[in-house]
Amino acid sequence: MFTRMLKSINYIFLGTRVLILLDRSFISRFWTQFEAWLAMRRASSKGLVNAPLKGARWSIRLLYGCPEATATALQQEWLVCDHETAFAKLSSPDVVVTNQNDKDEQLPRIAKINEDVRRMMDE
Repeated sequence: MFTRMLKSINYIFLGTRVLILLDRSFISRFWTQFEAWLAMRRASSKGLVNAPLKGARWSIRLLYGCPEATATALQQEWLVCDHETAFAKLSSPDVVVTNQNDKDEQLPRIAKINEDVRRMMDE
């Protein structure tokens, strides 16, 4: 049961408030970027679409003297980014992950999450 729940953990970022603790390494890490992208999405009958900046469900807090420009760059990177573009960006070799299996398993889930959302919103 735990394994099945863990496979659905990504969906939590689509419906809850998300606190992004942003430091300089955030932009290069797979999980942090994937979760930020999900937080900046909204469910619709078209699948995952850009969430509005006004009334955003995510908050960004800067850590360790990280400049405000990094928060701006993070939002520019992910705020207007469909699932295909997110897949391409997160697939990049400069997006690091401790366990390559995580990246290999999660990347195909991007399209699946988009399709699941589209199907659920149509019902």
